Amino acid sequence: MIRERYDCRMCHGDLREVLELTPTPIANSFPKEPNSGEFFPLELVECLDCQHVQLRHIVPSETLFGDYKYRTPEAFRGHLRRLAKTLRRKYPNAYSLLEIGSNNGLFLDEADKEDFTPFGVDPSYKGTILQGYFTEKEAERLGKKFDIVVALNTFAHINDLDDVFRGIHICLKNEGTVVFEVQYFIDLVEKGMFDMIYHEHLDYHTLKPLERFLARYGLIINEFEYIDTHGGSIRIYASRTGRSRIIPDMGVDWVDFQHKIEKIKNKVVFAVRQVKLQHKDKIALFGAAAKACTSIHHFGVKDSISYCVDNTPEKQGRYIPGTAIEIMPEVMFEIEPPDLVILTAWNYEDVFKAKFPTLKYLNPFG
Repeated sequence: MIRERYDCRMCHGDLREVLELTPTPIANSFPKEPNSGEFFPLELVECLDCQHVQLRHIVPSETLFGDYKYRTPEAFRGHLRRLAKTLRRKYPNAYSLLEIGSNNGLFLDEADKEDFTPFGVDPSYKGTILQGYFTEKEAERLGKKFDIVVALNTFAHINDLDDVFRGIHICLKNEGTVVFEVQYFIDLVEKGMFDMIYHEHLDYHTLKPLERFLARYGLIINEFEYIDTHGGSIRIYASRTGRSRIIPDMGVDWVDFQHKIEKIKNKVVFAVRQVKLQHKDKIALFGAAAKACTSIHHFGVKDSISYCVDNTPEKQGRYIPGTAIEIMPEVMFEIEPPDLVILTAWNYEDVFKAKFPTLKYLNPFG
């Protein structure tokens, strides 16, 4: 049963509604049948106290995640390799490393190459990884202490962040460091990237609310840096000692954000209409990313899309939730060449251009 949140997940302050998008099914559900999936409200609220932004409606985790296994794309390995090298350079005496939400283990592989002893926790994957959610109880059961705790694009998906950080408090060495990456909400707003709003993303992070939240667990943001993943993210380094190194966030102009969303929608609708006016009908999507679900439903163009291309084996043969758009392998671009490709995985635009230089495409956010 879907439920509503009436207090801030970070500080328990009061909330106000700031943005409402078209309701969608669960973005990562990828049903086996077309036009499947229950639709849920997609509404952002902001804390009146700490200004943290989050979803109003919370879908139960068993509905939200089901049996779907998220696989970190191989194209992301370069970023993970650079991170592992950065951690080795910054912490030459650190060896034990825990990754929360390690997915299929790509970062663990790269950390191992840098002489860390990596350990991962993830609800979907087994092997050298502990299968399950990282909680206070799991941390106690592990009985291990780590030099570094890493979480990459994980904290936006967790409803009970307090439970997670109680666990981190247990398993982090006194002189240890927490390193995590989250999408930076200010960048999302500045670029109009509303498609990154979906039910699996419960939280939309900025620095000041994070600083206040971490302080409750004795953690200080020693350093942060802007990185270009997922359209704009921040990497935060926090420990129990040192001095805070953050700067105030810009405020959000919610009216301007809504205008940006409408402008992007009009851009896509116009491009689709132009293809139809030329008596062509093959429009494809590149990337069955979760953000495809938000954008296609909000654009209102789902019935104009012929198919979606994605290389993730678990997704192929399934459908974009709530649509009849089947997810196919890349060979479909040869079997049924599209007249236009909409980049729903726009963060892989360079990959697309290198692989398919002759195909006409549209990046809604480009």
